Amino acid sequence: MRANRFGMESVSGEIKTSGLSGSIDARTEAGDIELGVTAIEGDIFAETGLGDIEVVTEEAPEQVALDLRTLLGEQKIGLPGTEVVSPGPEMPLVRLVSKTGDIGVSAGR
Repeated sequence: MRANRFGMESVSGEIKTSGLSGSIDARTEAGDIELGVTAIEGDIFAETGLGDIEVVTEEAPEQVALDLRTLLGEQKIGLPGTEVVSPGPEMPLVRLVSKTGDIGVSAGR
């Protein structure tokens, strides 16, 4: 599914998508967020207070800007061949924030 921007919000519960393309904003107070995308073509922002966050792209980008933050959890990056760069006006930014939980970005399954 393609759109300029997707927005999802939950107070308590999981957010799970597949096949999205475009900018994404997903937030939940408590619950995991799993965002399946065809490609990282726009900014992706996901935030949870308690839960894991994972972005899985079908196609690894050549370059991407990452801002991954967790207080209690692990950060995992599985994008072989992708250069991680500083944010810029033409560069997609993936920002994942979890107070308690693992966060990661990977290509494929």
